[in-house]
Amino acid sequence: MHEDRNGVATKGLLYMEKSWDTSYLWENAEAALVFFEAAADSRRRDPKLSRRCELDGLVILRAISKHHHGPHGFLTEGVDWNNHVGQQHHIGQAEFAAIRYTEPFLNNQHIVEPTLFYLENLAKKSIEDDATTWRDLEGNVLLATP
Repeated sequence: MHEDRNGVATKGLLYMEKSWDTSYLWENAEAALVFFEAAADSRRRDPKLSRRCELDGLVILRAISKHHHGPHGFLTEGVDWNNHVGQQHHIGQAEFAAIRYTEPFLNNQHIVEPTLFYLENLAKKSIEDDATTWRDLEGNVLLATP
């Protein structure tokens, strides 16, 4: 999606099809992983394609990151911007909102995989004075360790 819809952070998320237009975050994470794998595979032979794939994967992970809720970072199962699943299933019973359920193992497993793949294969890693920093292709700091 190219925009936020009905006050819900949907920009950058994908959804399955018009008949089921809820955006599930584990599926988005899988798509991000595919983009990162394509970026790594095409890096030498087609740098322009590699960059596009890397950016697309980052856009998806950034969009997912907007759906952590509560004091412990509860990652919602999905996002419903048009009341497709019914507001009784939304966080705070809002008409349009993130879905209040999750599959903790499934969601976290699917988010961790593209994140680690990115850090290990695509992020720029630098070490200075025993501190390690990982940056994305735009130069944003993703992780810094002392």
